[in-house]
Amino acid sequence: MSLVPLVPGKLFDQYFHDIAVVMSTLRAVVQKEDMFPFSKEMIISFVDQFNDSLELLKVRYGASVRDNFDIDMQYSGFPNNFAFDVLATDKKTGEKSGLSVVDQKALFLDQLFTQSDQEINIQGIQEIALEQYKSALLQKNPFLPFQVDAIVKRDSGENMSYFIRWSVYDHSRNMPRLYAMDLEYSGKGKVLSKKIFNELITLLKSESLFMPRIGDLAMQIDSLFIDIHPKMISRLSLGPIYKPGYQNAKNEIQEIFNSPENLENEFILSITHETILSRGQRTQDVMNGLKQDERLFEIYDIKDSEERCANRRATSVSQYLVMSHYVAQHADVRNCEALGYKCLTREELEEEG
Repeated sequence: MSLVPLVPGKLFDQYFHDIAVVMSTLRAVVQKEDMFPFSKEMIISFVDQFNDSLELLKVRYGASVRDNFDIDMQYSGFPNNFAFDVLATDKKTGEKSGLSVVDQKALFLDQLFTQSDQEINIQGIQEIALEQYKSALLQKNPFLPFQVDAIVKRDSGENMSYFIRWSVYDHSRNMPRLYAMDLEYSGKGKVLSKKIFNELITLLKSESLFMPRIGDLAMQIDSLFIDIHPKMISRLSLGPIYKPGYQNAKNEIQEIFNSPENLENEFILSITHETILSRGQRTQDVMNGLKQDERLFEIYDIKDSEERCANRRATSVSQYLVMSHYVAQHADVRNCEALGYKCLTREELEEEG
């Protein structure tokens, strides 16, 4: 993994400006594009929360001379996952210490205008900025490395069904991902016990932080939990971000920038939407201690005839390229479209509306 450290300055500010443009364009795109089972409101909330985290990271690392802020320039174009781990630790520490919200801007201005140039304590100003970050961290609800976003319980007759949505910052590829799962619970009382639920969440965290194949995740849950039957798991992955100078690795998307037009300030964001569906159940005899029991397993609909689905052990895979209108007008995207990518621009979507 190729990590590039950024220190406060021109490149640091430019990076956060660039990623803000990317996320703003994405926010406009998802309001028009159907990505079931993720509603537009779900994705927009996810994007807004991720933006809050980026703003907090800019304040935190912009005020620190000791901590490195690293960007994954080999693959994703997003910050290294360690930065989001720091956010989670800072939020947990701040909540435990009972940090109060104070007017850091007033403190900063007081130090700036009441002291001479020779007396201004740069370290003191940095400490004020870090306190401002801590206060903002307590007020906002930032995107963290792993979080359960929603749990909806539905009585489906014989069994109880649950819809669970969670989000992660993938540690293997440094990218944000949104997950949704429909499951049936066939255990006693029809209601997931706290113990089983916590075991399920622990598994989701340990596995989804490192991007398992979507079908493997479903089968692992189905295998480990006797009474939990995943009927659908869907994953929405944001990234990589392609931009001249961002990635060392070359591929067909990066080649779009090989244009006679100046595309130095443009970008392309890749989005991948994967889903695995169950198409039924089968019974199988399994050993339970010294006796043999009959157990239900899901039969997952893996489209082995489609390369993208076979590689991910998925029922369906959709891939999108979100780009500026300027790139769509001045670059050759036919190779990517031939490979199955759907190209979306903010301007085209607004025109359709």
